[in-house]
Amino acid sequence: RFRAAARARTDEEFGTAGRPLVLSFGRLHPFKGIDYLVDAAASIGDAKVLVIGPSMTVRPFGDIADALRRRAEERGVADKVNVAGAVHPSRALEVLAAADVVVVASPLESLNKVCMEAAAVGTPFVVTQTTGISAWVPDEGVGIVVPPRNAAAIAWAIEEIIGGHFAYDAP
Repeated sequence: RFRAAARARTDEEFGTAGRPLVLSFGRLHPFKGIDYLVDAAASIGDAKVLVIGPSMTVRPFGDIADALRRRAEERGVADKVNVAGAVHPSRALEVLAAADVVVVASPLESLNKVCMEAAAVGTPFVVTQTTGISAWVPDEGVGIVVPPRNAAAIAWAIEEIIGGHFAYDAP
């Protein structure tokens, strides 16, 4: 019930009804690799990519939310990518539960708690092999590990999950 209610509220707020929902959740910063997810959007059918998190301003990119929106325009996927900004922390689990798949595309990260939170609400995830959590993922059956900086691999993993070819093994 929680997942269904979360999805209904998310669909209403972000216009994602009737489409698979791919979520990036966390601080918007260049080292998070969200640009690779934006690039992958061209290869993921009719899925909607929802990017949620506070935006950082970093030289030479400027505001990262704006940079991601420009990238989506340049790649011709602006209709599929919604850089929505931050949500209140009390809604984190709700948004994670609403997603069909969570993507953590960081080229390098020690431990990503978003993956643990996604697993806790039953949402499979895609994570790069350069994140600390990647060693745990295959044994637990909660997500797919892909190489860093690889939009094609991210798109493939998203399609595997959305297409039902990945059997999520709930913890």
